[in-house]
Amino acid sequence: MYPVDWEYYYYVHDASGNPMAIYQSKFTESNSLQSSRGLYATEFPIYGQSRLGIYTPKSNSPHGKLSQTLTNYSNGSTHSLYNSFQPQNIAKTIYFGEKSYEISDYLGNITAVLSDKGLYLDNDTMQKVALSSSQDYYPFGMQMPGRSFSSENYRYGFGGHEKDDEISGNGNWYSFGDYGYMPRIGRRPSPDPVFRANMSGYLYGANNPIIFVDPEGTTEFYFNGKWVGTDGVDNNVIGVVRSPELKRSIVASTKQGNTFSVGNIGNGTKGDAYFGINADVLGKANSILTKQLKKKGKTGEFSAVMNQDGESNFKTTFEKFQSGDGVDGLPSGDVSIHGHPTGLDDQGRPSRADLPSLRKDFGENSDEAAFENFNTNIIVGNNGVIEPHFNTQEDGSLKKTVLDKRYPAINIFNNKSEGIGTIKRGEANSILNGDRGKLGKKFDKANEKKK
Repeated sequence: MYPVDWEYYYYVHDASGNPMAIYQSKFTESNSLQSSRGLYATEFPIYGQSRLGIYTPKSNSPHGKLSQTLTNYSNGSTHSLYNSFQPQNIAKTIYFGEKSYEISDYLGNITAVLSDKGLYLDNDTMQKVALSSSQDYYPFGMQMPGRSFSSENYRYGFGGHEKDDEISGNGNWYSFGDYGYMPRIGRRPSPDPVFRANMSGYLYGANNPIIFVDPEGTTEFYFNGKWVGTDGVDNNVIGVVRSPELKRSIVASTKQGNTFSVGNIGNGTKGDAYFGINADVLGKANSILTKQLKKKGKTGEFSAVMNQDGESNFKTTFEKFQSGDGVDGLPSGDVSIHGHPTGLDDQGRPSRADLPSLRKDFGENSDEAAFENFNTNIIVGNNGVIEPHFNTQEDGSLKKTVLDKRYPAINIFNNKSEGIGTIKRGEANSILNGDRGKLGKKFDKANEKKK
């Protein structure tokens, strides 16, 4: 039996989910015996406001050994170096070839990688960077033949995402966090975790990769209607934070001028401590809620349908008011919004906006049946109940009073009628106002200091 080498990689992330270090462990199997070659730190991403490049220690030492020849392009002479280069009057040793810096286009595609191996200069005190790899891409991310070269295997490529060359060869498979991507055919091997009713889950960038990208997570975070942070990219998504612990983590990052990522978040997605809603959708839902709270909304329902326009915008494609309970002729789409009457029925009972009507009670006219035609569904109106109270009078009789505990809100559900989250009217107004408050000013000030 011939020896077989196995390589394992371990990632260390910060609180925002950014890789901070990558460790490699090698094992050799021979005659049913397995021997380990240790665990070594192989890569450390370099960050500014976003990833700038990678620091790669050579060999097994903190800096390792590197032999290279630097070329002086002014006169064609060469200069051989081994391990390090120590300029005159400088005590610190400079190690070459351990840092790589990436250059990206407007879509985040890495088009070139620069190395600090350098171009040797006459005075022995400076060096310039050298191009270590370059590549051009077809629109869906396949590298163009004859227009790519590489003297090193840089981990990231199309869209700034990590390559997985073991699966299909160099640059033919990318890891997008929760799923893979095949640039040669412009498709995912598994559906997008964010379902869209009018779009295949296997598409990339809404099938228009020259304009749109598929980010792993981009949102503005709010807690009780107050802005607490951002992940740095504006794709029109609001992250509604419900956990005080998560809020504190985001705020701590924001105060330092740092962005914060919770992973893949979009319209209608839900995490353990947050949920996402598109700003266009929230704005329309709040508008329908305002109408529903007026006189006509006591006995009728306002409704709207929205469809996704590209990667981050939603547009209203249908709007209607209908007296009574229910809306007829609602077309399918990405998002449905409708109100529940805010008045009382003939028996004095309220219609709750936080409880969709079920098929077992109302058949195909139920909210549950209608919700199946949409990715995200929203009911606006009053949440809560009206509670009767009986007080004993002096003469022993009972006097009935009513305690109205209802409050106006926006309730979000998926296509299985499962609750995603609730936003009270006042909270929605604060979010849509867009004021980032004092914390936003601290974030901007901290960012300025970094520049």
